[in-house]
Amino acid sequence: MLLSLLFFSHNVYAVPGWQSWANGSFIPKESMHVIHQRREQAKAETLDASNFLVRNLATSKLDEKPYICAQYDFEAKGTVLKVTCDDRGSISINLNGEPTEYKKPDGTTLNVVAKVDGSQVTQTFVGESGGLKVVYLFSQEGVLVTKSISSSYLGKALTVDVFYRLKELE
Repeated sequence: MLLSLLFFSHNVYAVPGWQSWANGSFIPKESMHVIHQRREQAKAETLDASNFLVRNLATSKLDEKPYICAQYDFEAKGTVLKVTCDDRGSISINLNGEPTEYKKPDGTTLNVVAKVDGSQVTQTFVGESGGLKVVYLFSQEGVLVTKSISSSYLGKALTVDVFYRLKELE
């Protein structure tokens, strides 16, 4: 019984059909200019909520962050979601509880386990003093991507939501 329960819970990791929504090229519904303005507004709100001693240092560290993709390419196959953001290379996110290995710019690696809840895939990258959380919420209409940068030094997280639609629907 326990074995069948473990097998069942391990393989039922998402809403049936969501993977059919997670295939293809997706572009933002809004213009990149509008999205960048929203990101700058979110950055200003984050800095305003932060300690004044941190603001100067954080201002430059948060420049053009989080990165906003002009196009996502998704390919869902079984327990893997392949994600490509612009020309930044592809990552294959394991959806079965196995860690996904990422190479950091300094050559070291970081293992991240994706959490799947319904049609939502969440990855949390943890650093020394904060982290980045990326949430992909798939629907028939497209994918809502939420990126959130948090740190114990920031008064509030810097969060940006972007809705992407299938490129073929232009």
